Amino acid sequence: MEEIQKKPENTQELLNYLSSQYKIDLDAVQSELDMLKNTKYREMHTGAIWEGKNHKWYTYIGEDRKTRKLVKRNSEEDLEEFLTEYYKSLVETPTFEMVFHKFIERKKERGEIRLSSYDRYINQFKKYFLKNEKAKKLINKKVSFIDADDLDECLYPSIKALNMSSKEFNAMCGIVRGVMKYAVQKRYSSFNVTTYLDSFDRPKNGFRSTKKSPKEESFSISETNLLLEYLLKEGDVRSLGLVLLFETGLRVGELAALKKSDVNDDLISVTRTEIHYKNEATGKNKIDIEDFTKTDAGERQVTVRELGKAVLAQLLARNPESEWLLTDDDGKRICESGFRRKIYRACDAVGIPRRSPHKIRKTYATNLIYSGVNEEVVKYLMGHSDISTTRRSYVIARADMNFIREQLAKAPVLTKVSTSPTAAQTA
Repeated sequence: MEEIQKKPENTQELLNYLSSQYKIDLDAVQSELDMLKNTKYREMHTGAIWEGKNHKWYTYIGEDRKTRKLVKRNSEEDLEEFLTEYYKSLVETPTFEMVFHKFIERKKERGEIRLSSYDRYINQFKKYFLKNEKAKKLINKKVSFIDADDLDECLYPSIKALNMSSKEFNAMCGIVRGVMKYAVQKRYSSFNVTTYLDSFDRPKNGFRSTKKSPKEESFSISETNLLLEYLLKEGDVRSLGLVLLFETGLRVGELAALKKSDVNDDLISVTRTEIHYKNEATGKNKIDIEDFTKTDAGERQVTVRELGKAVLAQLLARNPESEWLLTDDDGKRICESGFRRKIYRACDAVGIPRRSPHKIRKTYATNLIYSGVNEEVVKYLMGHSDISTTRRSYVIARADMNFIREQLAKAPVLTKVSTSPTAAQTA
């Protein structure tokens, strides 16, 4: 009895089976299929084709009279080939939205971005593109046909439609840049998005202002002293962790990820951070530790002074069996949210406006710069790759009037005048 063969499960298996049973030339079959496909693409063009007096061949492509473009080729065969490739790309080229997902998945697979950054890209795409009526045309368009006009029609109106801040608009442009550069790499498009964005005429007005007063951005010297006195009096692990933030300028995620092995006398090695991302399997938010820091500046060491050393000694003595530096009594690591809640309660307790742990980091940088610490040292301690980042976003103008008076006292006196009442009256 003839052996019953397993049924082919897909087209390729079926072709292989037929080839083996009936000696079919698969290359010839594929060639025939390609010819049929090309014919189908060519037949999609319904516009007129003509030969000019210069013996060049012409036709128009495009959806309507406003957007159509004249195409010229040396021969009818060249024009036919162009039209085949044109309609093939029209059908097979992915849309802007499809390329975004390809682009972001590749960055994640290559380890170019963290899972937390991946989530941020996804959320930004939803906010700036999927939920933005001004971007609907762009995200559904084939990337091979996206040009400067399409981007203009999306980017400019989005500023007003979404009431965007300058920072949000930069994030939106960053996605456009990444997607279109990826499209060029994959030969979906030839559009030079870098040239476009570099010459983009950003509106001077129209962005939502996010500027905060210095009092909102950092703690003054007097506020810092109030907080440190309160936190040291409290003496619990969360309070001592916040004291370390004032002493080191660490990111709160870096603080939460410290291990006892990272501490060596007055030095703290910063080699990991806490991250937050969405678990793809469960869809739930997940907290984890990654063994690298936030920026390209990479791992660093920060040093503490006498107060910091005293705090470290207390923390190292607690929960000797735990590898983590900052833990609850049960040895469980304290997450960054625990320090955030603690600073809010501390602010309430001493009667000052609530500010986040990140404002402690800004206070640290501001104190260093105003104290005359070398900028390269400040950059290193902050874990920044460029001092301009520190100056632009972390150094806050002092609003403490006592400090301002001290600084003004250092300024040269322009002229000597008598301060006696008689002299004043005479003048």
